[in-house]
Amino acid sequence: MWTTRIDWAEHELATRILGGELAPGTKLKAQDLAEAWDVSPTPIREALQRLTATGLVEAVPNRGMRVAPIVAEELREVYGLRLLLEPFALRATLEARPPGWEVEVNRSFDELEAAFARAPADLVAFESAHAAFHKALVGRAAETWLTRFVETLRAHTTRYRLQSVSLRGGWDGVLEEHRRLRDACLGDDVDAAVAMLFEHIRVTVDAVGEPGDVEQIVERIEAVGRHAHALS
Repeated sequence: MWTTRIDWAEHELATRILGGELAPGTKLKAQDLAEAWDVSPTPIREALQRLTATGLVEAVPNRGMRVAPIVAEELREVYGLRLLLEPFALRATLEARPPGWEVEVNRSFDELEAAFARAPADLVAFESAHAAFHKALVGRAAETWLTRFVETLRAHTTRYRLQSVSLRGGWDGVLEEHRRLRDACLGDDVDAAVAMLFEHIRVTVDAVGEPGDVEQIVERIEAVGRHAHALS
């Protein structure tokens, strides 16, 4: 099933972090994990390095690796950027509607629906399908750097989103959110689709953030808009 031992180790680590078995802040020692899983430390070290790019693992200078902590300010910062950039990217794609885009969106949604049926047993597969669906929605935006930033930010919100599932109607409720989002994006009302994506992202902050987080994020976004308008 796995191409390399590194791939296997990455999947094991991600599954245990996403599922909560390895709690935020837990130290991750390659040698200890290797002994527990009866493998060489080398693939564990490589897998830990890979997971730093997703935000699941954090390298602490002179102290090694640990499961990345969940920090309120990080939530506000990352979601503030997502709410600023991702709807902008979606609008660019919806206005262009490049050839084959609708087919790609429907295909990725079908795969996401199948992944929902297996969740939460395989959270890694679910996250892969979830990322592919959102990438299909905005991945045709003309601004290549914009889509790269959006994908990076989305990867760093994984644990926040999974925390919010039970507060959003469970897995069935979250699947229905994505179905409505797909239908809106395939429709003719660009403004309505962009607004729905904004709400889809914002609801995680409502679910797992602190009181006032949403208002603070929206105020920042509105300030950016006012500044941009003043310069135009």
